Amino acid sequence: MEEPVDTTPKATAIFWVDKDKDYQAKKKDGPLSLRTVKARVEIDSLGKVNLLAYTKPQSQRIKSYLQYRLEVFRVKKVMLDSGFVKPGVQYVQLRYLPGKLDAHHR
Repeated sequence: MEEPVDTTPKATAIFWVDKDKDYQAKKKDGPLSLRTVKARVEIDSLGKVNLLAYTKPQSQRIKSYLQYRLEVFRVKKVMLDSGFVKPGVQYVQLRYLPGKLDAHHR
């Protein structure tokens, strides 16, 4: 029996689209839930991330939340200048905290 082969290109970077200043403190209190979504994006030369597609189906709630977060999220200039992240179309992982998603949809 053959195992299915994932033909999706590997992610070039992981972007934390949620900012949580207390993340390290909360992490010490116990495990903190987080989620990662793989997506095809276009990154412009100023670091703006435009979402093109998801590699797996996502709920409308998650799509809406990630689009909302990406409106203000920017790839840091140092990451672009160093060549660690290059402008253009690529696959990345978008990491978010589900607790913030719930707060956004209240």
